Amino acid sequence: MSARVVDKQPKKGGKGEESLELVTWMGRPPDKPTNCPAGLEYLTTLDKLRISQTYGPEGPVCNFENNDYVIKNGRGQQVYFASEETNCFCRQCCGPARAFHMRLYDKLSREVLHLVRPARCDACCCPCCLMTVTVKTGDGETLGYVKQKWNIFHGILEVQDADKKPWYHIRGPACPCRCFSNMEYKILSLEEDKKAVGSIAKRWGGPQDKYNMDHENFEIEFPFEVDVRMKAVLLGACFLVNYMYFEMS
Repeated sequence: MSARVVDKQPKKGGKGEESLELVTWMGRPPDKPTNCPAGLEYLTTLDKLRISQTYGPEGPVCNFENNDYVIKNGRGQQVYFASEETNCFCRQCCGPARAFHMRLYDKLSREVLHLVRPARCDACCCPCCLMTVTVKTGDGETLGYVKQKWNIFHGILEVQDADKKPWYHIRGPACPCRCFSNMEYKILSLEEDKKAVGSIAKRWGGPQDKYNMDHENFEIEFPFEVDVRMKAVLLGACFLVNYMYFEMS
């Protein structure tokens, strides 16, 4: 039995009704590179992704709903969709610091990435309990880690490969703002010059976006030539940045 292509996705309408929204998917690259985990071949031709939380016209209905996201390329074509898995108790008690499993699927509904985040304390005065996320393939192969580095002034994350070798640092502003402005986190090389090689940016939807207080829209730019595994880990870093600094429920 062949896999079914997802060309429409549910979208909540008014009064709790659901409609179907047409999805334009990115075409699969003609040549899959060798030793590339299934589903990550799309990342070989990309240096930018856009991540948006999905809401219906009525916005978030309650604080018991897990978050869903769409991941698109720079041309607006969908690459993946993501769904958070969190139990209700952890969501209510831990809020944005909650543990979760985030599963990313391709257009054939195959799980291609699995993000695992344990519950952590979100206070800067607790350097022994820092934020982290593990990025795996849908088959369970570990691709890398994103770990918070203790710093009382700036948000700093370290991006590591599967062997826990550091590749990048991600540095954010001292006082991130959830709304009314764009916020940028620079992806820095580990060379002496600490050159910026990419960024993770939160985009404010403007005053016309009535859900801007808790409606995530991110853009992530990474080096085009870097291995797809590290692109996937940087994608996981974007979700961690969201939950650390911008998620409110």
